[in-house]
Amino acid sequence: MLLWIHLCYDLALVYAEYYQSINQTGKSLAIILSRGLILLLPLIWILPNWFGATAIWLVAPTAVAITALVLFIFVRRNKQQRAVMGPS
Repeated sequence: MLLWIHLCYDLALVYAEYYQSINQTGKSLAIILSRGLILLLPLIWILPNWFGATAIWLVAPTAVAITALVLFIFVRRNKQQRAVMGPS
């Protein structure tokens, strides 16, 4: 599991830089903030309440996994948009 979380984390960083380089800074900011702030703070409150105090260790991996799912949606939409627009 730890390997998958590290892969998702690294993938999120790469795609955040990718979206920034193609001037889609909104997507880049969403990726960075979702992993580091938007998801982390609610998960710090929710997971220990649902699963006990030891669930605090699952907060960061869960935030990274959810960010990877959002990233997957961004990538699919980007591919669909490029397919509709045609090769440039």
